[in-house]
Amino acid sequence: MGDDTSFSSRHRRAAYNPLRPYCPPIRHQLHNYTSIASDDATTDIILTEDLGEDHAVLQEMTTSSLSLAAYKYLMTVINNPLDVATTLLQVQYAPHTSVEVIASQESIQQQQQQQQPTTPDVSSSSSSEDEDGFFARPKPMDRKRRSIKSQRRRSSQQLNIPRSVYDDSRRPEYQMAPIEEGGITKVLQRITMQKGEGWMALFKGQRLAWIHDLLWGIMQPGLRAFLNDTFGLYDDSVAVDKIWPNVITSVVSHIVVGVLLSPLEIIRTRLLVQSTSRSKYKSIFGAVKDLYNEHGSIRNVYVSNNLIPTIVYHAVRPLIASTIPATIDRKLGISAADSPILYGTAELSLRLLGLLVVFPIETIRKRLQCQTPDFDTMVALRPIPYSGMLDAMYRIMKEEGAKQRRDTPAVKSGALTDSSDTDEDDDFLPTKRNTTKATTTPTSAWGIRGLYRGLSIQVAATSADFILRVIDGSDWNDLA
Repeated sequence: MGDDTSFSSRHRRAAYNPLRPYCPPIRHQLHNYTSIASDDATTDIILTEDLGEDHAVLQEMTTSSLSLAAYKYLMTVINNPLDVATTLLQVQYAPHTSVEVIASQESIQQQQQQQQPTTPDVSSSSSSEDEDGFFARPKPMDRKRRSIKSQRRRSSQQLNIPRSVYDDSRRPEYQMAPIEEGGITKVLQRITMQKGEGWMALFKGQRLAWIHDLLWGIMQPGLRAFLNDTFGLYDDSVAVDKIWPNVITSVVSHIVVGVLLSPLEIIRTRLLVQSTSRSKYKSIFGAVKDLYNEHGSIRNVYVSNNLIPTIVYHAVRPLIASTIPATIDRKLGISAADSPILYGTAELSLRLLGLLVVFPIETIRKRLQCQTPDFDTMVALRPIPYSGMLDAMYRIMKEEGAKQRRDTPAVKSGALTDSSDTDEDDDFLPTKRNTTKATTTPTSAWGIRGLYRGLSIQVAATSADFILRVIDGSDWNDLA
């Protein structure tokens, strides 16, 4: 029986058409029109197995992608209210009254014109139109434009009056008074109780944050894996003797992706800070368009005051996060397999210490991101823009470093005078208080308190995220 089977199989292999030796294999339901004989059943089984494996791989990729997108969306919904509260505390201008910077709207516009590139005014009419308008009767549209200009002139005259951030009588209706840290619930309550905001204010920029997290989750690990494969490195830096090559690839991937996605981060910060009733950015695409028009080109969007803070921020965060596992394993001698509770406690402690370094950089970066003309915000910003990262750090430490004294009265309407006394800049206008009792106030507010507003909320969010990851059993490889 076995001999007959082998003979028939050899006979089928020999029975082929010698005139068609190069015919491509075409599978038919009953016949196989090829020069090389083959078993139809075997071919069908092989093709069915290949298609089944491809279908299983495709289904697994689709399921994992949808799960990742759903997980990212859920996390942005949970974290967005905390991000709103933290961002408002970081960008608000809450200086000491003895060194508060007070500027008129006219001086603010002059500062913005010096920083922004000059662009031709499209709304201004040409010389021929002016001549025609001089001899001809004004058109209805011209009258409307004149009324609008007169209204803007009256409003600008009102805005030219110097106003303190503590002046309740002159504060815009859409703007909140300086927020004092009194717990997460109190800060969130103040945001929701603000006129024109409501509870929907806690979810500003949530969709943009979701898109940013998805793009980051795809681009940054992919670029890091590409760099590790290029230089022949392992992904786990703790398992190798030299960890710095892996740390360098992690930092480089974070910087590259962070710079590429920096326009989205700028837009999200402005979406969180802007007033809902006087919103400048109506949608994500509109915000991208406004950002492009503001800078004039794509190159200017990236090459601006936000470039250096972006590089520093996205370099320090992965540098701290990448060295924490090696520090715990090698310096502290704690193993995750032998002492998981002690290892988790050490990891959380080191990450909270890392916030002391990262948080001031994030505060400076967000303040620079909010510097844009015609921007109505929920909290008061510094009236004179910062010129850069170091200037922002210096001004914050000098003007907002000390805590406001309780015995210092708030600035009331009419308490400001156009005094010629200046500090080291012309935009510093001191405030005179109509008080009969002399109060001893410091002449400077040097300190680091202004750089850490909102740190308590970030500590609570980091601790909660750590607990959730421990319960879920997922790795916490980096803060991003």
